[in-house]
Amino acid sequence: MQKDVKDKDTTKHSIFFRRAGVILAALLLTVPLFIFAYYLYVYRTHISIVLFFFIYISIILFIVVFIFVSLREFYAKINVEYLEMQRRTALRQEQGLRASQAGMERQMEDVREHLRLIERLLEEDRLEDARNACGDFSSSFQSVRYKHYCDNDILDVILHGKETECENLGIAFSCDILLPQEIGIPAPTFISLFFNLLNNGIESCETSGQETPFLNLSITYKGNFLFIHMENAKNPDTVFDHKTTKSDTFYHGLGLSIIEEIVRKRDGACRWQDHKNIFVSDIMIDYT
Repeated sequence: MQKDVKDKDTTKHSIFFRRAGVILAALLLTVPLFIFAYYLYVYRTHISIVLFFFIYISIILFIVVFIFVSLREFYAKINVEYLEMQRRTALRQEQGLRASQAGMERQMEDVREHLRLIERLLEEDRLEDARNACGDFSSSFQSVRYKHYCDNDILDVILHGKETECENLGIAFSCDILLPQEIGIPAPTFISLFFNLLNNGIESCETSGQETPFLNLSITYKGNFLFIHMENAKNPDTVFDHKTTKSDTFYHGLGLSIIEEIVRKRDGACRWQDHKNIFVSDIMIDYT
């Protein structure tokens, strides 16, 4: 984590010095032009005015080309960094899904193991032991049983993974999900949308400074649109600037930027509201 932050700071400093270098170089390239003009004015040379304008235009064109090439390289580098950030985000999402799936498989294997034990005890006519095993199984199952939040397997796995993450961080998590039978949003886009939304909420809770941080998510639909509403704890001293609630606006703002890009491509809309100690996210997106 510290290495990532260090790399980000190094990149930002590199970008800053590159911008400053381009501006300084452009200014320095104008110096010969002004010296030449001053020379003509003071010494009243007989140099043709055509030659003067030719040199003038040449220098200006050189400056323009230099700045254009520099800016093109700069934005190409920004695009590469943006794509790399998206790749790392997708990798974290995949790892989170695999961890959640592995957790569910372990729970199901534990259930099967208990059932096999009870079946074996019954076959051996050890009724009292079977009854005790049933009691132990019931208590264990109540504590680890898998509760489906929705019929969409992808979102269900994401929600359970984020619920576990919230429990580990001491964040009160709740959700109320109502989805249509079929969703036409491609799986990678669907995963990216909810991972970025929930990650933003969890990170806001972590820095909220509240004793009992919370994250509440509700999803419903009407017509061809999903309506996503999320409320989470937020640090009241941190002012939301429409990009991010965090200090590193370029990198940490990518989460909300990715959400906005996804929603825009599917004819939807986003609204972010800062209520000091509560942050509200509202998303409307076409699911067909």
